[in-house]
Amino acid sequence: MSIDDKVEKYIKASECAVILFTPDDEITNGKFLPRQNVIHEVGLIQQIMPNKILYLKDEKTTVPSNITPKVYIPFSNTDLSMAFIQMITELKAMELL
Repeated sequence: MSIDDKVEKYIKASECAVILFTPDDEITNGKFLPRQNVIHEVGLIQQIMPNKILYLKDEKTTVPSNITPKVYIPFSNTDLSMAFIQMITELKAMELL
């Protein structure tokens, strides 16, 4: 199987997706985007399971405007505790916990 086929297979087998936006690729003026493969995979996940996605976004990351999540869970690499609390709340709302 190709990597794309594997990614799609595992997305379809999942109950929920957690998207992690980290500042990996610098664009301009100190702005950072997530890696392009993450942006591509978000598109796949939004098609397959649009209502079962958690978006975690590092405070330094800029997300392209064509990605329109319902809620970003913000975090910093120095403190993830609040993000985990929000994740639990969202997972309970999805009836996955």
